[in-house]
Amino acid sequence: LSHAIHKHMQKILIVLASLLLVGCSTFSKYSAVEYNNAVAEKVNATTSNIKEIHELYVSGIPVSITEESEIDTAEMTQAFLLREDRTSEIEKLSKLESKDPEQEAAVEEKLTEYIEAVNEYYATYEEILSYYKDGGYKEDPTQVKPLDEILSHKYNEFTDINNEMSDTLE
Repeated sequence: LSHAIHKHMQKILIVLASLLLVGCSTFSKYSAVEYNNAVAEKVNATTSNIKEIHELYVSGIPVSITEESEIDTAEMTQAFLLREDRTSEIEKLSKLESKDPEQEAAVEEKLTEYIEAVNEYYATYEEILSYYKDGGYKEDPTQVKPLDEILSHKYNEFTDINNEMSDTLE
């Protein structure tokens, strides 16, 4: 029960911090450090979600799959549902303003690439998750390896863009 209350309080604090962040952004510009910290907070939350769902996928999908295999996608689905919160928070970052226009332009350029990579990964993951949830692997297990490769490629692309985003925010 204590863990559940703690998790609930964390969610409330995140919502309040987000409201404060969006509210403050309409009244003033952020210093370079504040701006980078605000962006990093949202980027880190999204990155954590993608890492979590990817790790759940890797650990939840067996190496060898046949028509008789049973794959439980509940945990992968639950983690995936958080994506809507993460992407909406990331998209709100365009409302932030920095006191340093050059810094803001550099971050926004990289943020656009980051959002694109996030959306591509989530779209690919959703398609592949549906394949497993709907039992597609039982009808055509030959698609397992190509789908794994596609998701792995999208994850690597995301990781590269994420690293570039982190470098931009340093």
